Formats: sequence, structure tokens, C-alpha cells
Amino acid sequence: MRSLLSIPTKQQQALVFPAVLIAFILNIFLLVYSLIAGLNLFENQISLATALLKSAYLLIFYIHLIPLLERYPQRDWVILAVNTIVAVFIEFIGHLLPAGYSFTCILLMTAISSLIFGRLYAYIFLACASTAHIVTLGLNDQNIINSVFLDLFFLPLLGIATTETLLKLQSSLQFEINRQQIINKVSRSLSSSLEIHQVITMVTTAVQSALDADTYYFGLIEEDTVHLELFYDDGEFFPSMNVPIEGTLAGRVIRTRQPLLICDLPEERKKLNIDFKLVGNNKVSLSWLGVPLISGKEVLGIIAVASYQKSAFDQRDQELLENIAQRAAMALDNAYHHLEVETRSQMDSLTGVLNHNTFLTRLEQAVQTAQACGQSLSLIMLDIDHFKKYNDTHGHLTGDKVLIELTQTIRHNIKKNDLVGRWGGEEFIIALPDTQPEQAYLVAERIRSACQKIVILDRDKKVVPAPTISQGIAGIPQDTNVLEKLIDIADQRLYIAKERGRNQIQMQTPVNNSLPSKN
Repeated sequence: MRSLLSIPTKQQQALVFPAVLIAFILNIFLLVYSLIAGLNLFENQISLATALLKSAYLLIFYIHLIPLLERYPQRDWVILAVNTIVAVFIEFIGHLLPAGYSFTCILLMTAISSLIFGRLYAYIFLACASTAHIVTLGLNDQNIINSVFLDLFFLPLLGIATTETLLKLQSSLQFEINRQQIINKVSRSLSSSLEIHQVITMVTTAVQSALDADTYYFGLIEEDTVHLELFYDDGEFFPSMNVPIEGTLAGRVIRTRQPLLICDLPEERKKLNIDFKLVGNNKVSLSWLGVPLISGKEVLGIIAVASYQKSAFDQRDQELLENIAQRAAMALDNAYHHLEVETRSQMDSLTGVLNHNTFLTRLEQAVQTAQACGQSLSLIMLDIDHFKKYNDTHGHLTGDKVLIELTQTIRHNIKKNDLVGRWGGEEFIIALPDTQPEQAYLVAERIRSACQKIVILDRDKKVVPAPTISQGIAGIPQDTNVLEKLIDIADQRLYIAKERGRNQIQMQTPVNNSLPSKN
């Protein structure tokens, strides 16, 4: 398996360049040596040929073979075999070359093999080359005993030390490259996302791929709790939940605005004076790492990972998670601003309830849901009686106060999942999912009664008469199953209520009485 498979070709070449350069310089020395050392013809030709052929092979290896490995990684053993044959050949002619040449070649080629092919192939090469080095001593009648330290111990040990040192450095480089790739990927993904749930999904996906964690979660602050928007533990996703800020690891990170790395949680929690709060599976994590989500001066939440192994995370993991958290916080801030702008565009600017178009869209969705689930849905159409008098007598600002107070009264008397919108002027519309018309009548009566208790002051600080309202009610499926007809029926019943004297509720169309026109 190639060690640098995930590192781009140019970076691979940059890593092995020093060793290749030294080997190339060594061959230049050998070339000069063959010309000025006064060797016999045979030794001169061997030295000259070795210098030229080895230099040519180094150029071919560096310029062509390393890029070729990126296209055909399964052929790495072929190139390793060629390198080994070259090294063994140099060993067998080593007695004709300058002292130390073959020894130095083995070390340089071991360094290159470790960086390109990895630990296993590097040791295979080192074993073959060292064996050839020792065998050639005997074949060339050299005293093996006198050089046993150099050949049997020093060369292999120096080769191992070189390999392990380079692999450690390479591992650090690989980690930095992977970290930068993850950060760049997260940045690109988050830059195009304006939805909060998309931000959370992208960030947790990045965390899952970047860190070897058994548990991870993404939490956002809600008053004095942290709402875990996404929570994963030991192969299982759990429903979102709230955990307290006070007395928890997450709370400590949020309060201090600083990351927290714990390598031995059972031991260090005593020093931190924090009790366990188990969520997810009934198992205690042994390692924990959490970083805050900070945008400007505000802490938005936390990203945390945990493991059932001690010392599962280190400082590099913390730095990576901090980088991800910084980008996540910026993306969340953008998503919040986008949501705020989008919400404003859906609201009536004066009263803060849904505007006409948005209400219609939400109502259509509610009707589809009710029909799919076999539930009722009731609609209340509401109009302020004699609203024009407020504007004409007390001024338009007082009229605005009446509209605002009315919408607040409506909100206080309906459920959170009910819909209320401004239909136009002083006319409002209320949708009550999973509600029978008889129940809607009770809601309408509560609103009508509450309106009579509204206190409004005009521009002269005088109390103006409390508004009265007329209301019409229609229901699905009791009156119709068609959205447009539902609105029409509620609207027509509203005008029946007005014709009958105002300040009342009309739930049914009178028998033998045609629906009045709005005119």
C-alpha cells in the first residue's frame, strides 16, 4: 500500500526531492571520481557507467515514475522491485566503487522508499539491500567480523531510524493536509448554505469524517439550556433534546467561551467539580472535547465529540474542531440573518402576523395535511366593526393601535400551531388545524369577549371605545373540501354577521337565505 497515495504528486516530489538531490550529487562525485582517481580501465568504466545510469534512473524516477504511481497505484511493487534490483546490483559492484558509496545509496533509497511506498515496502527494501551488502562482503573476501558492527547493526538500525523519522514527519504532513482539505470542504459547503438545518448537517458530517469519535452533537443555546439539534451516540441517532447549561461540560464551554479537552473524563471531572449527565446510551464516555460556537460577542452553541477510549483526542483534534466551529458559527450567523429577513418578508409590517400571500401558502399546506390525516380544519374570517371611525375620529395612529391590540388579543387566544394573517385592511383570518367548527366557535367567542376589554388611548391620552368584531366560520370537511370555497364561505358568513348587527359570530349559512354580496 502506498504511503502517499492521498498526497498530490507535486507534494510527493517535494518530499523526496532532498534525497533525490543528494543521490544525484553523489553520482556527480562518482563521475568526477572516475575521471580523476587514476583507476584502471575496467574500474573507470564501471564507475562512469554507474554514475551515468544511476543519474538517468533518478531523473526518470522523479519526473515520470512518481506521477505514474498516482495513475496506477497497484503497480507500486514493480517500481519497488526495480529499486531493489538497482540497490542489489550496486552492492555487488560496490568493491569497484568508492568506499561508502553503496552504504549511502542504501540509506537514500530507504528514505525514498519509506516516503513513497510506506513502512512495509521500505523494510523489505532495507532487508534485501542489507542482505546483499553483507553477502558481497563474503564474495569479495572482505573480513565480515571486522565490519560486523557497521554492516549487521549500524546500517539496518540507521535505515530503521531514517524510515520511522520520515514516516512520523509524513504522518504530521498528511494530518495537516487532511485537516486543510476538511476545512476547505466545510467552508465551500457552508458558504452556499443559508438554512440552519443544512449548516448543522454539513458540520456534523465533517466532524464525523474528521475525528474518530463514538459520540458527537451540535447544540444551540435556548435560554438556560442547550438544545441538541443533532445527537449521535455509538452508531445511533437520538431525538433532539435539551440539556441544562448549569453543571454540565457543555455549560462550562459556553460560560468560559473556551474549548475543553478531557483525556480521562472519570478522573478529571473530580477536578472540574462537574457531575455526569448521561444522554444517549447508558455508557460513560472516557474522552471528551467541546468547542464553543462564537459569532462576534455572542455564543451561539457548542460542538462536542466524545469517545469510550481514554486519550482519544489531542491538541491537533482540538485545533481542527475549533476551525470547523469558527466556520460553522459564521454560517449560522448568516443563516439567522437570512431567516430574519425571510420571516420579515412573510409578515405584515404593522401587526406582525402573516401577510396575505404567506397565509394562503400556509393555509394550503394545512388543508393538505388535514385531508391526508382525515382531520378537520376550521377557518375564522374576522373584521373590525366601524373601523373607519377610529381613523376619522381619532387619527390613523390610533387606528394602527387598534389593529395591533387586536392581533395580540387573537394570539393570546389561539394555539401556537394555529395560523393568523392579515387578509387586508381591518380584516383578519385565522386557521385552526384539527379543530371542529363548534370548537372554532368557542375560540371566536373568546376573542370577541377579550376585544371588549381592550384599552386604547388616542393622541390626547383619552380612552377610545373598545373595538367590536364580526366573525364568520367555515370548516373542512363540514362545509367543503376545496380551499377556495372554504375561504368564500367564511367570508360570506362574516358579512351575514355584519348584516345582522355586527359584534357577533356566524357559523352556519341561514336556511332559505342566499349569501349576501360584499357590496
